[in-house]
Amino acid sequence: MIDEEDASADWVRAAASDPRCTDEAIKSVLDLRFGDNRVGYDPSDIGSNREAASQDWTVVTGGSMSAGEWENAKRAAAIVPAGRLFPTNLSGKVPAKQYSRNEWTPDMLAYATFVERVSPALVGYKVTVEYISDKQMVCGQFFDTHFTVNLAKHSVRNWQSNIELMLHELAHTVVRSNDHLIHAFYDTVGRLGAKLSLLAAQSPELFPAAR
Repeated sequence: MIDEEDASADWVRAAASDPRCTDEAIKSVLDLRFGDNRVGYDPSDIGSNREAASQDWTVVTGGSMSAGEWENAKRAAAIVPAGRLFPTNLSGKVPAKQYSRNEWTPDMLAYATFVERVSPALVGYKVTVEYISDKQMVCGQFFDTHFTVNLAKHSVRNWQSNIELMLHELAHTVVRSNDHLIHAFYDTVGRLGAKLSLLAAQSPELFPAAR
C-alpha cells in the first residue's frame, strides 16, 4: 500500500528491518527504493560494481540499508552481490568448456587469425586467441597477451560484433582496467578504432572479405 516516497520513510525502514518482515514486503520496499535492476556492492569483485553501473543497474552500498534490512533482503533473495550478475574477477575460474585448436571451426580460425594479424599494429604486440564456452562468464577477457572469447555469449560469425569485441577488450588491456566508466577506457576504444580504420586502408589484405 506504500508508494515510492513512503519507502524511504523512517517507519517503513524500521518495519523493513524487523525479523517479522515478510519476503514479499522487503522485495516491495526495495523495488520502490532502488528499482527492479539492483545489486549489492561487491567488495570481492570491484569491477563488477562498475560494470553493473555502466549497464544502468543500481548498486546498493552497505550504508544504504540497515543491518536488519540487509538480513531480510538476503533471506528473501531480494538482492544479490554485483559479482553474481556482472562478474569481472574471473582469472581463477575454470570455464565449462575450453576448445582445443583441432575443435576450431573455420569461423573461429578466421577470427583468431585476424586478431593475431592486426593486434601488433594496434597495441604493439601479437595477441593470441583462445575459445571457451561458459554461460556464467563474460563475452571476452584478456589474460596477459591472450584474448579469451566466450562462444556462449558471442558468435564469431558476425564480423561487426567480432571487431567491436576485439576493440573493447584491447582497450581494457591497454588501460589495464576493467572499468567501463573512466575516460581512459572509451578514449582508448576510439583511438584503437581509428588505428584500425587506417590499417584497413593501408593493408586491406589483413582483413577478411566483407560478410
